[in-house]
Amino acid sequence: MSPHLAYVEHNLPAQTPAERFELARAHGLALEVAHRDDDRARRAHDAGLEIVTLQAYRLHEFHPIHPDKKQRGEAYEHLRRTIELAAKLGVPRVIAVAGYGREICAEPFEEARAFFRWLAPIARENKVRVLIEPMSPLRCAALTAPMVLVRLLEEIESPDVYGSAIDTGHVIDSGREVDEYLERWPRVVEELQLKDKGSAPPDGEVPLAKWLRKLKALPEVVCVEHKLPIEPDELGKLVEHLRSELRVFAQPR
Repeated sequence: MSPHLAYVEHNLPAQTPAERFELARAHGLALEVAHRDDDRARRAHDAGLEIVTLQAYRLHEFHPIHPDKKQRGEAYEHLRRTIELAAKLGVPRVIAVAGYGREICAEPFEEARAFFRWLAPIARENKVRVLIEPMSPLRCAALTAPMVLVRLLEEIESPDVYGSAIDTGHVIDSGREVDEYLERWPRVVEELQLKDKGSAPPDGEVPLAKWLRKLKALPEVVCVEHKLPIEPDELGKLVEHLRSELRVFAQPR
């Protein structure tokens, strides 16, 4: 079975949520929705869109390795709320980050390990998987080395609820080759996010089929994410290219 082909809702080139929902329908896309403690995910759900992932988006503001204990508590509550919302809406996974920005605590690995261990029962009770995404050193001052995050996932000791997602933009911004990174990543990648350098939209000829063949197993989701804008006609070309790459991947070699 092919992965779900999804797009981050707020990155679709339209002004309002309703217009973005229509774009998703027109292109046959599932959605990944950034949860900011708002109602956007519920609105997408009520509009009949398939939501495959929620982002615990406010972890960009306060995060598990923030130097302020109160901020770490805010991060815990936000991720808890995101997990519980995912369960209510029937969304099977949430993406989280272990840290963000330059302000970090004295023992980031230990704080991150404790943070995600505390949340494991919440994820387990709600039957939601939490995928931790490696960041580039441009986005976070700690826990960016691939093997450090692999170790973190191992030491959380909850493989039934925690897994990994890889964002190709963070790989590129780290100065690494995507092919090699994916091939060497020792865990199953449950979601592959496609982004180019500097949070640009992925290249219109992104070698998705080649990248998928580097992974240990086929991801559940392939999702486009970016901060720089994309034109509507370029969106259509990109989606068609990604679908063609998925067809290429599915063909016997």
